[in-house]
Amino acid sequence: MAHEGHLGIVKVKQRCRDLVWWPGIDHDIEALVRDCAACLLSGKTGQSALPPLQPLAWPSRPWEHIQLDICGEIHGHAVPHHQRFLVVVYDLHSKWPEVVPVGTVTAQAILDILDSLFTRWGLPLTLTTDNGPQLISAEFSSYLSNKGIKHIRTAYYNPQANGGVERFNQTLKNGIRAHLVQGCTFQTALNQTLMHYRARAMKQRFDKAHRVKKSIIQVSDWVRARRPQRCNKMASFWSEPLQVSRQLGPATFMLSNGSRWHASRLRKVPAPQGIRMHTEQTCRPETPPDGPPPPLPPEPQPLRAPQGPEPQAVAVEERPMRARTRPAHLGDYLTSFHS
Repeated sequence: MAHEGHLGIVKVKQRCRDLVWWPGIDHDIEALVRDCAACLLSGKTGQSALPPLQPLAWPSRPWEHIQLDICGEIHGHAVPHHQRFLVVVYDLHSKWPEVVPVGTVTAQAILDILDSLFTRWGLPLTLTTDNGPQLISAEFSSYLSNKGIKHIRTAYYNPQANGGVERFNQTLKNGIRAHLVQGCTFQTALNQTLMHYRARAMKQRFDKAHRVKKSIIQVSDWVRARRPQRCNKMASFWSEPLQVSRQLGPATFMLSNGSRWHASRLRKVPAPQGIRMHTEQTCRPETPPDGPPPPLPPEPQPLRAPQGPEPQAVAVEERPMRARTRPAHLGDYLTSFHS
């Protein structure tokens, strides 16, 4: 009844404390509000805990593990139509970026760029991309498979998993924008940005700045996934309850519908009511056979301390009273003081 209006944890605690109390009231109220499906679907229970950053193992040599991303579409009167997309390939060992401007980003156009890069630098062992339609097509997958390249796809709506190239994209766009403001052409702005980027070192910090927390989600847990888009304004950002079927990485999970999600977009929820009742019945111990119950062992009797002589009362002498006299300066007044 206290949470019937779907109020927050603090307000529900105030209402309950005015009327009732029981041991563990704070913990029970917090669990009630946190597990409320209506509050979760309306977005009132906050965001999912951000798990710690999972740093990638540093490749042992250049061009062993690369990342690919499509930057754009870039708009502006100074941007030629045939250069409105930037295909970015980023080497995780040397931090060396390759940027190719194109006018279309079909799977075949990207494969032509990769052919040119692989001819120059050789074949990598691993290629990481997001889930763009060109990058998950059968043509793209077949090309990588024939080359013997392992293709890693990131979880849905989690660009941090492809963080090297994603962070470079921000630097690239900021540099191009600054050079365009100075009156440079688009190609000159791109060249100047790449030249200065390739000549400097980079640093990064994450866990301390973002107050990360280790994910508590495990296989067989029930979760809801937070989607970035809704079909209408009254719809919820959160999906229906789904069960975690497999863990793909330190913070990446596959759900029962086959989708892959990062832990930062998952919220752990109680199992649906029907499944919860079935689990409780399955885990309930078998009924013992009919018959008289086995006799219980006798309860141990508490040991009594040996009785000694009863303590005798000790007389306590009262403190002596000092002699009190009436102050001389009160001689002209009536007081209740008695000498």
